[in-house]
Amino acid sequence: MLQLLLAVFIGGGTGSVARWLLSMRFNPLHQAIPLGMEAGTLVGALILGMGCAWLIRIMNIDPVWKVLITTGFCGG
Repeated sequence: MLQLLLAVFIGGGTGSVARWLLSMRFNPLHQAIPLGMEAGTLVGALILGMGCAWLIRIMNIDPVWKVLITTGFCGG
């Protein structure tokens, strides 16, 4: 349980920092539309979709990595 909590913590932190960096880079490009937030959402959805499809095929991967990528990074 502690390993899963740590995986969500690390994944969420890195995902949040990645979203912040995208926002800092792309939000100044347009005043009315936060392009950085949109880019972060689209990239996160792409990683989540591809990651889930890939992780389902690999049966012997540790569940901690699944939680880190899906719930942690993409949720952050």
